[in-house]
Amino acid sequence: AAKCSVTCGEIMSRIGKKPIPIPAKVTVTINGAVVEVKGPLGTLKRTVPHQLSVLVVDQKIQVQPKEQDPLTPALFGLMRTLISNMVEGVVTPWKKDLEIQGVGYRATKTGQMLGLSLGFSHPVDFKVPELVQFTVDAKQTYISLTCPDKECQKRVDDVLSKEKVKRDNLKIEQLKREEERKKRSADSHK
Repeated sequence: AAKCSVTCGEIMSRIGKKPIPIPAKVTVTINGAVVEVKGPLGTLKRTVPHQLSVLVVDQKIQVQPKEQDPLTPALFGLMRTLISNMVEGVVTPWKKDLEIQGVGYRATKTGQMLGLSLGFSHPVDFKVPELVQFTVDAKQTYISLTCPDKECQKRVDDVLSKEKVKRDNLKIEQLKREEERKKRSADSHK
C-alpha cells in the first residue's frame, strides 16, 4: 500500500488522483484560482487553494498539486471531492429529508422563511438561502430540502440541528432548576 508522504516528494491521494467526468449538460470554466461549474440547476463557484491547480482535459476535471506543502495532501483529496459535488449538484440536486417529532411540533413555509413551532412560546423563523428549495408536507412534520450546493444544504441542516440542541439544553436547564428548587424546598422543611 502506498503511503502519503510530503517528505519523499510524492503526494498520494487515491481520491485526489481520480479525474472528474463532466456530463454533457455541464460547462466548467477555470479563471485563475476560481472554478465555475454551470449546469441546468445553476452556477456554483469555488476558489482553489494556491497549493493546487485544476485542469480540464478531455471532458474531465483533474486536480493536481503545485507545491510541496504540509497542507497539500489534505487539500488534494478535499478539493477533488468538493468540485465533484459541484458537478453532480448542478445536474441532480442534493436532497435531505427532515422529520419533526414532538407533540405540537410543526413547520410552515412562507416564501423562503421556514417557521418552526417547537414548544416555545413563540415560533422560530429561519431565513433559508435562495439556493435551497424546500417543501413542508401537509401534516407539517416533514421538511424536504433540495439544493445544487451540498455545503449550503448542509449549513441549513446544521442550523436546524443546532436549534434542536438549544431546545434540549433548555430542557436540561429547566430540569436542573426544578431539582434545585425541590432540594431547597426539602432543606427548608427540615
